[in-house]
Amino acid sequence: MNKKVASIMLSAAVLSMTAVHGYAEEESSLLVLGDSITTGYGLEGYVSGDNSSAADSFANRLSADYSAYTNLAVDGRTSAQLLEALSEEDTLSAVENSDDVVISIGGNDFLMPMVTAIQMSMMSDPEILQGIKDGTMTEEDFMEKAMEMDIAGAVTNAVNNVDIGLTEENISGILDKIYEVNPDVNVYILTVYDPFEDVEGMEAYSDTAEEILPQLNGAIENAASEHESAYVIDVYSAFKGHAVEYTNISQMDIHPNKAGHEVIYGMLSEAIQENAPAAAETVTYTPPTDSADESVPTGNADITVIGAVGALALAAAVVSSKKRK
Repeated sequence: MNKKVASIMLSAAVLSMTAVHGYAEEESSLLVLGDSITTGYGLEGYVSGDNSSAADSFANRLSADYSAYTNLAVDGRTSAQLLEALSEEDTLSAVENSDDVVISIGGNDFLMPMVTAIQMSMMSDPEILQGIKDGTMTEEDFMEKAMEMDIAGAVTNAVNNVDIGLTEENISGILDKIYEVNPDVNVYILTVYDPFEDVEGMEAYSDTAEEILPQLNGAIENAASEHESAYVIDVYSAFKGHAVEYTNISQMDIHPNKAGHEVIYGMLSEAIQENAPAAAETVTYTPPTDSADESVPTGNADITVIGAVGALALAAAVVSSKKRK
């Protein structure tokens, strides 16, 4: 089987003053599946459970070129959960009636264990929980506690125990099920980026992520290679070295910001246009000049390290890991 990896470089996705628009067929349907990357979490206007609420999400922007649009992504969803969802009647019906399917999945398979390790470490010390609850625990006190508890070590161990082989099986199962229901569909699946790369103070997290991401993204490519019309959108490469610019990591949130969604939108637009049966119509537009979305998320995605407890935990673990080096 042939596999096409649609890797659109940054210059084409962001710096270009033109973008493909109106490429979809007159009567065409877009289905979006996956996790909080595809729900629009972290963007201005986002409301948990309402995937249409964030106007700047790449999924909602893509939908403008389709006559029908369904977004069944769920915050915090893992590859196993998406595979299970594909046994549900509503999801299968959406797949059957779609021309293009966009998927973001796999990130939670390794990010959720990181967050869980932080949470479990915190829960093991009643003094921390009580201090956060009554407001007497300062960030400095918490960081000192985190060093004693070796939260960074717990995070590393958790990620090292992630079963990438199982994730690959799940993603293969997801694609197999989609093509079983709809052999003519085009599928665009995103690779997973490193939200910590080149972020000052988060080197330990990036080191941990970079140990597993090549395996995870390799699994995504392997699964896609089994289907001729499954295309890999290489978000990992496009985001490489741009974590601060393209995500909300400065707000302790790993999700793409407005600029990040702009990059993903450009990549998907290019890939979908290349595979559209109809000729593309091109219009000119000016990409946003702001490099970060300053809005604070209002939802509660499982993988988001944000809020009073989560932010303190992540900051403490990072500082702890730096001092241990």
